[in-house]
Formats: sequence, C-alpha cells, structure tokens
Amino acid sequence: MNENLPPPNELIESFTRTEKKVLSLIVDDTLSNKEVAEQMHISELTVKKHKQNISKKLNVCGKYALKKILKFLAKSYFEQK
Repeated sequence: MNENLPPPNELIESFTRTEKKVLSLIVDDTLSNKEVAEQMHISELTVKKHKQNISKKLNVCGKYALKKILKFLAKSYFEQK
C-alpha cells in the first residue's frame, strides 16, 4: 500500500456512506456487482461508479489491487466497529 496514505480508519472515514456500504458488501468477494446493486436497490452501473470513486480516493488502478487493499482496509476498519 502507498506509504503516503493515511491510516485505514481515516481513509474509510473519507468514503461516503454509500461507498462504505459498497465496501462492506464487496470485501469478502462473494457478491457480484449485480448482487450488490440488488441488495442496495441501486443500478449495477452505480455500484461500478462507487468502486471507481473508492479507487480514486485510494489512488489504486486495477481490480486485483483494489480488492487486495479493500480487504486490508475493511478488516482493519470493521473489526474496530
């Protein structure tokens, strides 16, 4: 992970409420974008847009890198809640 990034809690706190919800649903990698969209009552395109916004906030390119970082962040963040 980028050494210049703030701690996981600060990063996730910068996410919108909806981005946090998307994060909580995609982190275990069992739900597709379509399934996340259905659970959140939003479009699949909107889920993809939230994932793009999260990627930009984390300065991450690529699905694999995003998933790896999100798993780390979510584990750190949600275990403290």
